[in-house]
Amino acid sequence: MALCSHSSLKDLCAPSSSKTIPYNNGRSHSRLTRRIRMSSGGGQLATYEEGKLERPSWTGETPLSRLVGALISFKPLFSVLKLGARQVLISTAEKTNIPWRDMTREILESDVYKEMDTIQNASVEYPD
Repeated sequence: MALCSHSSLKDLCAPSSSKTIPYNNGRSHSRLTRRIRMSSGGGQLATYEEGKLERPSWTGETPLSRLVGALISFKPLFSVLKLGARQVLISTAEKTNIPWRDMTREILESDVYKEMDTIQNASVEYPD
């Protein structure tokens, strides 16, 4: 779902509509979308867009967007980027006085994995 804010309070509810999306090669495709507009209380409207979207409307088609998409789709590089993002999240949490590493150590040293073995269903394949 894509999110877009509007500053006007008109058209609080819009019915389903068909929207034509032009592609870079000149072709156009229609898609059926449902738009829901709701007031956020701050004088702005938020629009949620559902439908068969090829990609979220905020991604764009700029060369930078395509480059980032290509880099992310390369599996070994994605693994490195994912590790870097994790480190940024941990350091940001610790800068805001959240003891991330201490909490992680506490969870890993607890009996949570023993409990997990008793409640886990062997016939179900759980994601990583």
